[in-house]
Amino acid sequence: MSELIIRHAEPAEYDHIAQLLLLAYAPGREGGNSMYYEWIQDVQGRAKDGELLVASIDDQVVGTVTWCPPASPLQDIAHEHEGEIRLLGVHPDAAGHGVGRALVQACIACGRQAKLRAIVLLTREWMVRAHHIYESEGFVRIPDRDMVPHPGIVLWAYRLVL
Repeated sequence: MSELIIRHAEPAEYDHIAQLLLLAYAPGREGGNSMYYEWIQDVQGRAKDGELLVASIDDQVVGTVTWCPPASPLQDIAHEHEGEIRLLGVHPDAAGHGVGRALVQACIACGRQAKLRAIVLLTREWMVRAHHIYESEGFVRIPDRDMVPHPGIVLWAYRLVL
């Protein structure tokens, strides 16, 4: 595999990122909320309100994550002095090659650089690969911050103390 590079997304890549996220989140579409999938495609809006990072290999975007520092309106469950990870997605063809882990580590570096107390995130029960990454990086479940945004959709909360 060629070198994996983590960097900020370019506006010309937003359409590709939207499609990548739809592919990455496709397994959860059953019973999903169509408004959520419309929000996933609003890459430009997230880039304005957070830090949109991408993972690229040979100039091809294969993963993305939105880093939400404390002032970001994209934060859902973060408390004071916490950053939040949103919409981590890896293209199915790149899954299992360290892309998701590299994006999580980039967010951890952002949190440490900003001297935050912790990083939080929400995830779905079917995102088993992501759970493994989060837990191996030191994130622990915090069920008191779990969310149920729509009937039948439970989002699990995780937190990493920095």
